[in-house]
Amino acid sequence: MSEKTALQKVSEETMRFIRGKYVLDEVGDGIDTLEFRDSGETILTICIHEDHYEFNIDGKSFLVSDLEKLNFIKQTIMKKKDSNRKPFPKEQAVYSRCGMRCDLCVHYTGGTISDEFREELKKRVGDMYDPESYGEDMMLCPGGLIKDCGDCGKLNCPKSKGLNSCIECADYPCGDCGLVTCGIDANSTSAEDITWAVLPYVDGQYGN
Repeated sequence: MSEKTALQKVSEETMRFIRGKYVLDEVGDGIDTLEFRDSGETILTICIHEDHYEFNIDGKSFLVSDLEKLNFIKQTIMKKKDSNRKPFPKEQAVYSRCGMRCDLCVHYTGGTISDEFREELKKRVGDMYDPESYGEDMMLCPGGLIKDCGDCGKLNCPKSKGLNSCIECADYPCGDCGLVTCGIDANSTSAEDITWAVLPYVDGQYGN
């Protein structure tokens, strides 16, 4: 696996921070600009450049190309807006071998997701990824330790260490755990779709 560049780390950590702390709509122009909005109010605008990101907060512009500069931006954002994301409760959490939250997954049949809510999740997840995979023939899974959980390749890392699962690893959760890799882009996504079609499938504070 190639080493991530400083800009890639900024991209991933930005989305991990924003989505982990805030419930915001993401409005992109499809080219090089992404806005984070709360009930129509723009909290943050990010302009995407080849060698840096330009963060705009309350009319002030900040050029960011490494994690040290991003940490300053995080403090500025938190001064502007308090965190409004409530973490997923963990009392009834069910984990797969790759460390993902089965109980938050549209495929899970363990009883924590109602049939009605599953239909809503199928549409949300399908709209985000592949609509054809979330119809009547959608794969259902009892969760936990089934072999199909390893088909995505996420278990290759623990297997290389002589382990059976990610959650046995001293480094869990690491940046390779998530089924979805999130970085800054200029696409639009609603806050609700982020909550139910993205966060359950990403490592770290999104429910793990």
